[in-house]
Amino acid sequence: MSKNIGSIIKWVVIVVASILFLSLFAYLIILTKQSKSTKTTASISLSSDGQVRGNASASATLVEFGDFQCPACKAYEPFVQKILQDEDGKVKLLFKH
Repeated sequence: MSKNIGSIIKWVVIVVASILFLSLFAYLIILTKQSKSTKTTASISLSSDGQVRGNASASATLVEFGDFQCPACKAYEPFVQKILQDEDGKVKLLFKH
């Protein structure tokens, strides 16, 4: 009979430990999904201080924060030129240094 009680206790401990482990695992999955679905957005306020190129009354404004000595900014310049040419009169470029 003592063997029987020891076996029952062993199985109860295994079942309880399994339930706790699965509960913790499910909680972590739910927590991860909630943190992924939480989106944060940053907002910045832009003043018109800067150099404007293109139609000043255009409905769309492309704001470029750049540096004249930056190699990446130089590589980006052809794309900006293409946008300004393709959308002539519809887009203005506001350059901030």
